[in-house]
Amino acid sequence: MEILKFNVESKSEMIEYLRKFDSNQLLLGENSEVEGGGYIFQVNLSEGVRFTVGVITEGHGLEPECKYVDDKLLIGFNKEVHIIDISNNENKIISADSLFYEFASWVNSNKIVAIFELEIMCFSLEGNKHWRYFTDVINEYSIENNKVNIVTDLGEETISLLTGEKI
Repeated sequence: MEILKFNVESKSEMIEYLRKFDSNQLLLGENSEVEGGGYIFQVNLSEGVRFTVGVITEGHGLEPECKYVDDKLLIGFNKEVHIIDISNNENKIISADSLFYEFASWVNSNKIVAIFELEIMCFSLEGNKHWRYFTDVINEYSIENNKVNIVTDLGEETISLLTGEKI
């Protein structure tokens, strides 16, 4: 399995590219208030099986991220995370109050951690939110021993990944 990511210049170029695929394709971010960057994730699964997703961002300069976990694609961009079941194209959306930064490298017991500009969120692959932790602008973070250490403009904080509570 490999995930390829590349930029496209316009929404029309993205739609033209996606039309090449009769099935196994999806366009996200069509309702973006301001159209910024366009990205395509091409997920090559096995023996020619391919899933292609176009993503339109809102021009804030943050690139989307795509991860593959247990037959699901996780795509984070703008203020949301999409959990796409590639077996049936079901798309669950998790909304946030701030811009998506990245998926943290902690996947435990079907839990995913996403880092946003002003919050950290833990959710299941089924789209159920376990917890959310709101804070000031996150500048840095690290994960160790079931804890996430964050650095904000106001200082440092440590949060339990199991409960989402400040330690």
